[in-house]
Amino acid sequence: ASPAHKLAVYAAGATRIGIDTGGTNGDTSLVLAQQGVDKAYVEYIGTTFGGARQNTFEFYTVAGVDQTFLTGATERMRILSANGNVGIGTAAPTSKLQIQAPNGNPAFKFNDSTIELWGGSTTTNGTLAVAAGGASLVVQNSGTNIPLIVAANPTIESDPTKTVFRVTDNTWATPWFTVVGSGNVGIGTT
Repeated sequence: ASPAHKLAVYAAGATRIGIDTGGTNGDTSLVLAQQGVDKAYVEYIGTTFGGARQNTFEFYTVAGVDQTFLTGATERMRILSANGNVGIGTAAPTSKLQIQAPNGNPAFKFNDSTIELWGGSTTTNGTLAVAAGGASLVVQNSGTNIPLIVAANPTIESDPTKTVFRVTDNTWATPWFTVVGSGNVGIGTT
């Protein structure tokens, strides 16, 4: 067969191309360049850098070049070079992870799993927010005799003045339904 590319390797069976440094701590790289300027790398990092990068397999790009992942010639995921934001279904993610699904389809789904939200430190809380015109948060349990459980931090549960669960308006100013650490329930009051 005549080569379709500058370098083409043909074999009747399995084909393997090897790149080996021959050293114990060297890096092995495939460099992708444009007009003599490196743009991206596929690389095995030996012990050259040490730390977290030691003995890792990396795909990386230079500044200004986003990483994209495609299937069937359609972009499925992008990592922005400027800030590291990851977009699935969007080429312009505005947060650390943004998932954009086609209308009517769930953006993500968890089966038999636990979803946990953690703040940036032990003094901050994670927030699950559902925001969009007409959006709602639905917690549904189709199991038998399995309750919906809202659990708070033990230090909050033992403090009768701390709110464990609240239903409120979008300003957080008007409490409609509140449960505090003592177990007391308030309707229209904290």
